[in-house]
Amino acid sequence: MRRHIAAGKQCTRLALTWADRVSFVLTESLAVDRFGMVLYGTFAVLALLTAAYLQWTWADPVVGIIGAAVIASWAVGLLRSSGSVLLDVNDNSKMEGLIRQRLETRGDRVTDLHLWQIGPGHRAAVISLVSDDPLPPSEYKRRLSGMHGLSHVTVEVELCRHEQEGRC
Repeated sequence: MRRHIAAGKQCTRLALTWADRVSFVLTESLAVDRFGMVLYGTFAVLALLTAAYLQWTWADPVVGIIGAAVIASWAVGLLRSSGSVLLDVNDNSKMEGLIRQRLETRGDRVTDLHLWQIGPGHRAAVISLVSDDPLPPSEYKRRLSGMHGLSHVTVEVELCRHEQEGRC
């Protein structure tokens, strides 16, 4: 684990097991997975026993409604956490601005820039540049080296054709 942390990897989940009976996962957003299922299952069984023993016919439906609320809460959390990834939402305009700042020198212009989250704390970038005096893609990649969180970079460089483009 120390080797992973030294390599810049971040812990995003922590799994815990207690007495080989109760286990759960603490996620990056500090949500507790699996523990709620155990808790809800316990309440459901207690509701059935209570309803049967004390003849409280309302106990089982009440626990069912509580369970529906818990499941709805999990569904909303899942939509929030996965929706932005599925839709390729880029919430890091700061990184995009820094990339442009490092690359748009000497008249070079970024014409297309895409950032994707490829893992927790890791992004990939695909960048297209236009230049009057283009450098090799490796030079542009070198300018981006050392940017925290940028793990994979693809650079495409094109020579500016003023007669076709009007300006570059």
